[in-house]
Amino acid sequence: MSAISTANLTSIVETICGALTDIEAVIPSVPAGFIGIEKPIIDIS
Repeated sequence: MSAISTANLTSIVETICGALTDIEAVIPSVPAGFIGIEKPIIDIS
């Protein structure tokens, strides 16, 4: 069960990071604030 939850969480994180990357490509100035949120999530996973 724990492995499935981890896989789901990783998938969610990858989706969020992918969305942030798309936003960065369109609006470079705004996502600078999101990078601080994005990095800790990546470090934890």
